[in-house]
Amino acid sequence: MIEIREQQNVLQDDSILTANLESYEIDDYEYVIVLSNGFFKIDSNKLLLTDAIENYTMVLKIDQDRLIADKSFGFMNGLVFCFSETISECRITEKFKNTDNFITEIECETYNAEHSNQNKLNYGVYGCKYDLLSNTLNYRINADSTFVITYKRKIISEGKWIRKNNILILTDKDLLYPFYLLIGNDFLLKKQGGRYIKIPCIYEA
Repeated sequence: MIEIREQQNVLQDDSILTANLESYEIDDYEYVIVLSNGFFKIDSNKLLLTDAIENYTMVLKIDQDRLIADKSFGFMNGLVFCFSETISECRITEKFKNTDNFITEIECETYNAEHSNQNKLNYGVYGCKYDLLSNTLNYRINADSTFVITYKRKIISEGKWIRKNNILILTDKDLLYPFYLLIGNDFLLKKQGGRYIKIPCIYEA
């Protein structure tokens, strides 16, 4: 039995936010995907969470001692977050020190300059065939220019994609913000912990 739990951790002393998706299994193994890491500010009855790398902003409504996701990744919208515990800065820093998980526009320009020939992009699913057993994201790239990103078959993000040379630009339909993947021949490249990771095409549409 696997339980998926979404949570927001906010450090009030230095306005640092880390949002993460955690998977807990019965053997006490824990795996964390860092969705966002950055800064927050309060505007009236709203908490604005700005990602430090990609600069997109998520919005949570403040309702007394609760936070309600108003503008975020689709799977989070409407979720209610209640105070759980105070977490020290050293614990957050150690646990989420590798949060460089997003490809920047500058990296895209460099990749296109180094790969002038257009690589093949297959429609289908990129990731791991055994997605329920794997701690990776799966990416479905559809011929109608839509995409769906899942984690253990739970939808994390969906929206529209466009291609710019060897860059795949994914725009989340709720955040209205673009994210980037690099196109190789029959595979995609994503960034995880500051390193580029190859994502093979496992099913062609």
